[in-house]
Formats: sequence, C-alpha cells, structure tokens
Amino acid sequence: NSGQAKIGLLLIALVFVVLAIFAFTKKADNDKKKDNFTGVSNTATNSSQTNPENGDIKSEKLANNYFIFKKESYESTITYKLPVFLFFYNNACSECEKQESVTIETFNNLGKNSVIGFRVNYADNDTSQDEKDLAKKFGIKDDLVMVILDNNGQQQHTFTSRVNKETLSAALNKVNTIR
Repeated sequence: NSGQAKIGLLLIALVFVVLAIFAFTKKADNDKKKDNFTGVSNTATNSSQTNPENGDIKSEKLANNYFIFKKESYESTITYKLPVFLFFYNNACSECEKQESVTIETFNNLGKNSVIGFRVNYADNDTSQDEKDLAKKFGIKDDLVMVILDNNGQQQHTFTSRVNKETLSAALNKVNTIR
C-alpha cells in the first residue's frame, strides 16, 4: 500500500510538472510572437485574413516583403505599426517598369525583418477604387511616386522620380531603424 501511494504521488507530480512546462512554453511562444515581427512568410496567399505580426501578408507577392496592394493587407500593416513603402505605379509607364526592377531587387536584399511594401496601381486600367482613395489620401497627382511611412503611419520620405537601389535601400533602412 505504501509503495502504491508513493507511485501515485510521483505520477501526479510528474503530470503537474509536464503541464507546467507546457503552459510556460506556450506563454513564451505567444509573447515572442507579439514582440518580434519576423518578416513575411514565403506562402503569402489571397485570403482576407491578414496578420503581418505573424509574418503573414495576404496579397500577391512581388519580392521579399513587397506585394501588390490590397486594402486589407495595407490596413493590417498600419494597424500592427509596421513601416510601409507605397509605390504608385502605372502599368503603361516605362519609367515605372524600370523603377519596379530596382524596387524588387532592393526588397529582395533587405531581409525578412524589414519594411512592408505595396505596389499601388495609379491611373491605369488596373486601378481599383481603394487605390484611387489611397492616392487621394497622400495627394498623389502622377505615377512613379514612392512614399515611405514610419511605424506610426507618418510620411517620412517621398520620391517623385526614379531612384537607384542604394538611395531606396538607405531610405527604407532609415525608417526601419525607427521602429
């Protein structure tokens, strides 16, 4: 009887220790997710549920952390207080195409934990009402305009012509260090 009681107590203690370890590990993982945005997953999709805090942007991916604009993804990025790059792009603009190549190369070289970028159609046959509204919000009057917002949604940089990858990288890295 005494031996069976000791075994029973040991089993109860063991179950308690395992549950405590599990609970502690789960809380640590949740805290880590809240504090550390680790970039965008390689499996971005077109679902309407966007959570950039978990590295998840639901939009068509053009490069590392650079996507085709979707209002829900943009708003979620702003809600989670992440720096944002907006490229107001016209699909009939040859200078926009040249800048797009530089932008893609720049974003692919930034690393996972960086600014979230969106290509926003402007005054072309692919421009949505959401894109028109965003352009109006930022006072965009022409294509080939790039706007960089800090983690509080405040405009930090605006480029109104093509820039090289060094200039773009420096501006993106600067706003990225503010957060």
